[in-house]
Amino acid sequence: MTHSTLSPTQKKWLSGSIFILLCLLFTKGPDYYDHRIIKQIWESGHFILFAGLFLLLFQFEILRKLSFFTQLFLTITISIIIGVATEFLQLLVGRNFEFKDIINDLLGGLAGFLTHLISAKRKYTQNLGCIIGISMLTLIGLRPLLYAVIDEFYLYQNFPNLSDFETPYELGRWDYASASISTSEDIKSHGNQSMKVVFFPAQYPDITLNHFKRNWQDYNQINFSLFNTSNQTLTFELKIYDQKHPLSNYAFDDRFNLPVKMKPGWNHFSYPLKTIKSSLQHRKMEMQSVLSLSLFMINLKQEVIIYLDHVHLSR
Repeated sequence: MTHSTLSPTQKKWLSGSIFILLCLLFTKGPDYYDHRIIKQIWESGHFILFAGLFLLLFQFEILRKLSFFTQLFLTITISIIIGVATEFLQLLVGRNFEFKDIINDLLGGLAGFLTHLISAKRKYTQNLGCIIGISMLTLIGLRPLLYAVIDEFYLYQNFPNLSDFETPYELGRWDYASASISTSEDIKSHGNQSMKVVFFPAQYPDITLNHFKRNWQDYNQINFSLFNTSNQTLTFELKIYDQKHPLSNYAFDDRFNLPVKMKPGWNHFSYPLKTIKSSLQHRKMEMQSVLSLSLFMINLKQEVIIYLDHVHLSR
């Protein structure tokens, strides 16, 4: 039998935190353009909630008296049942059903279970095993948040590079639709890696850079390189807009939009930022608050593979 590791005050604080996190499960999360650190902290709530929930549950005497394997079985079973139930309940408030949240629920439940096992009454080697297990579960459960924090540091250290794909974390800066992305060492124009992009047949397959330093006003050009793997010239659309653009309901004349002709092999593009700034019909783009950069195709009929490299600003 293990003994309670929490004081009455700690139990009250833990109970209050769990209640708040449970309420947050059924509220609107961060918006699409919110900072990714905020979004990843929000996503980490499942892991933290279930870790706290099971740490609290195992403070009850009836559960502490059970054998190790019975406790482990209950942790896994209850985590999955509650996790699935909360995902279905979230559908009622406009949230999405996400399997990754159920996985994080299970990882958090196991972390809470191992935390409960640590006590002065257990052997040093047992506690060490629990600490190692908690550390591994935390690294897995909070990996997207840790990756985002690491990449934010790298992003600001390497500005005015917006994305040069030299680290495995950079893909987190990009969103995509009807496409897949991965880093590649096979074809590159700068450094050791580029981003391989596979566009699938769709009306508007795209890749979008949403996470970068947004103040471009001290620079003159944006530059990037594209490798066309086909033997035909392809046409892409380059789209750039600022933080005011969503307020126009994404009007076409309220953003920079330009067809890009891409010949077979490497193509190196540079566009003056003053042209981008003055491209809007009714105002000038706010270059101190650029929000998004996209490359997309229109009515794609067959799969296309390209490589993108060294997206950067220059003076």
